[in-house]
Amino acid sequence: MTTYTDANWGSQIGNAVREGTPLPLFKFRSMSGAIVFRMSGPLAWKTERQEKTSLSSCEAEIKATCMGSKLTVATRNFSEGFKSCGVPAPTDTDTATTLYNDNQSAVFWAHNMTLKAVRHMEFKENAVREWVKDNTLKVLHVIGKDNVSDIFTKEIRDAPHFCRLRDSFMCRLTDFDNETRAIHFRQSPITATAAPAQRFWC
Repeated sequence: MTTYTDANWGSQIGNAVREGTPLPLFKFRSMSGAIVFRMSGPLAWKTERQEKTSLSSCEAEIKATCMGSKLTVATRNFSEGFKSCGVPAPTDTDTATTLYNDNQSAVFWAHNMTLKAVRHMEFKENAVREWVKDNTLKVLHVIGKDNVSDIFTKEIRDAPHFCRLRDSFMCRLTDFDNETRAIHFRQSPITATAAPAQRFWC
């Protein structure tokens, strides 16, 4: 099981409306997106507009990581439910679930590193740090172009990039196995990065 999270910072309305058009304040808030993969396919996904305006891109990404973490833990709990009923279930919950985000500061934050820029944040996002500490989640960095949850949060103007993101949602099982072996190498959770972009594209 692997999760990808992403956020934009501020509105992505671009040229969608004419200059001078009045818009509700909520439309200027950031969007969060997350997708949980297992066995080369999407298992759960979610996108939502954030409840409050984020004052930095790091804050927006932390909120997206929080949302993705809750989605991941819910999926893990669903799997545990099968085990408690005696149904043979995957062993995904025996180890920490890897969660990727393309903002290095948000990754640092998840590992309890102090960031003065986000001291103003509410503490509900602290649940992410607790899940990292108890080995439920493992938050790692992924470069932006490899972050498949980007499709939920950005105004896609690059058609080939959109197609790559779309196609990454379903890969051949052999490609998935090769990708899994490529990214599960021993490396610091602070500096680990995902494999190159071609690992997803089938």
